[in-house]
Amino acid sequence: MKIKTNTNLLFDTAHKKCLCITSGAEQRIFAFIQCLDVGRNGKSERAKRYWGLYDPQNPEESIMRIMLNGGSWPALPK
Repeated sequence: MKIKTNTNLLFDTAHKKCLCITSGAEQRIFAFIQCLDVGRNGKSERAKRYWGLYDPQNPEESIMRIMLNGGSWPALPK
């Protein structure tokens, strides 16, 4: 699955830096995604992280919505 926004964000399940982790709480499902800011030239690969509500019946739409309107989350310590 490959999703690109008009704000230069890219989520590609084939890319090792892109992640989607789902978790349920209070009868809702949330996704924590890591996508790439590819910049205007389409060649950058800066990781960006967002989270939001996730619908497993519509994963592409959910990920697009999260990339555009989701809350951001920081890199986790290693």
